[in-house]
Amino acid sequence: MKILILTLLMCTTCAAQGITPTARTFGRGGGETSQPRVDGGFGLPARTFDGNRVSWRRIEATASAPALLGDTEKVFLFGGYSYMGLTDHEKLLPPRLVKYSAGAFGIVNIDEMRLTLGLTAVYQGDGDAVLWDNFDIAFTAALNIPIDSEWSITPGLRISTGVNGPGNIFRYIPLPSISATWRPSEDFSLTVGLGDFSLRWRQSRWLTLEAAYFPLYNGQVRVSHEVTDWLTIREFIGRYSEGYVLTGNRWPPNHGIYLNTWSTGVTFEFGVDLSSAERPPRIGVALTYALGFGGKVRTWDYKSADELFEMKLQASHNFLAGVYVRF
Repeated sequence: MKILILTLLMCTTCAAQGITPTARTFGRGGGETSQPRVDGGFGLPARTFDGNRVSWRRIEATASAPALLGDTEKVFLFGGYSYMGLTDHEKLLPPRLVKYSAGAFGIVNIDEMRLTLGLTAVYQGDGDAVLWDNFDIAFTAALNIPIDSEWSITPGLRISTGVNGPGNIFRYIPLPSISATWRPSEDFSLTVGLGDFSLRWRQSRWLTLEAAYFPLYNGQVRVSHEVTDWLTIREFIGRYSEGYVLTGNRWPPNHGIYLNTWSTGVTFEFGVDLSSAERPPRIGVALTYALGFGGKVRTWDYKSADELFEMKLQASHNFLAGVYVRF
């Protein structure tokens, strides 16, 4: 269930590695908490292999909150905004890429089973115009079915209107999924499914290992150390990607831009509880450094799959700071 909620909410989680988002945490966003968060980051100018230089800066705000907390039904709302500015010497890239997201997901307990329904709407583009292709409206359903005290299976279904890549192979097509989860204890869980994988093992407060794979071709491994009650250190490595539809006059019709990179780095998260309750509100600050490598920028016709250009980046140094409040 966690990985399906994660897939539903990935559109609202961003950070900075290379010139793509998602450096700070994966798996966040599906939790049953309220958490406003603001992040800002930048990358030092990085050379491309053909002599160009690229730099970026980004600011993002996200928030989630419960709308209904019943005994058997729960509903959560979320929204987000992201602005990324791009600068390159040859002026091949759009000057900005923006994203707006909003949605809701609900959880219904049916005897021992758990049904999750989600609806998201995301605008991803260069901000010059608003077209239907800029929007990704997605519906997700998943039913978690316990087998015994340790095993469960989760069949699901997702349909999306978004431009998903060259050729738009899966646009408007309902995609079924199924996964199996083994959870022998609260400190260990393993989920394996069609194109999905996630692992969490908490050996102690000094060592928590998390790994996940997100279709298509994205994933991360993260190791966390709870040094004190107010400091957690996380090392990570992974591959991240995102895409936007281009609408300005300088671009041909039906073109999009695709950003992807490998990234490794470390996050220092400082946090303090605001009360002595069992689940107290918590305020925190996260500081991240990420080394991006293997980065690419592709511009292509998403209907014919013809490529306009590809830009390959050398190693880049990236920095991010975030502030959050968790209720």
